[in-house]
Amino acid sequence: MRSEVGQCTLAFLFRGSDGRNYMATAGHCILGDGPFASGAGERTWRPGSGPPAEDGDGRRIGEFAYAILLEPYDFALIRLDPSVAADPALCHFGGPTRLYTERATSPTLLHWFGQGLLLGQTIPARSAVAPTTRDPDHVYAVGAALPGDSGSGVITADGAAIGVLVTVGVHTGTIGTDGVDAGTIGITRLAPQLARAEQALAIRLALRTAPAR
Repeated sequence: MRSEVGQCTLAFLFRGSDGRNYMATAGHCILGDGPFASGAGERTWRPGSGPPAEDGDGRRIGEFAYAILLEPYDFALIRLDPSVAADPALCHFGGPTRLYTERATSPTLLHWFGQGLLLGQTIPARSAVAPTTRDPDHVYAVGAALPGDSGSGVITADGAAIGVLVTVGVHTGTIGTDGVDAGTIGITRLAPQLARAEQALAIRLALRTAPAR
């Protein structure tokens, strides 16, 4: 996906109570100055006024309807044009089967399909392990990701939508009696981001699901 800020990967598909389809990605894909930006705030755009979003070949797919880049939130929604056909299934892995809301202290296997530089051309389907999912806002995982993977939809091994990949690099979390919260990938959890977007847009958003493979 291309925007006026840069190139990112698309995540999950939602059906709005307004009858429109919405595609998720990272907030920094439209707000701020790229993947290392922060504190750019929160925006909504009325139909017909949002920044355009294009596919990898430069074809318009819709316009941004909502975006937030304000710790711990990094999330955006593209209001797809009515003529754009969209499949909710994650490439290679299938899913999402449901929304993940658990907060586990044991390791969790994660999957995503990213379009990051170099890796996106050779190994787009990748996996990582999250030592814990206990934090309500983020998940840190150990795996390989690069710029361009931002916005990727991340699922668990059984296809549950856990969040959106937003940062790469060393993430030093905490070490306690309930496990280690650290990794090389930062994932913003989907449930709180979705709740805030629904409030801002004044609509309900239903995750469109697909069978896991």
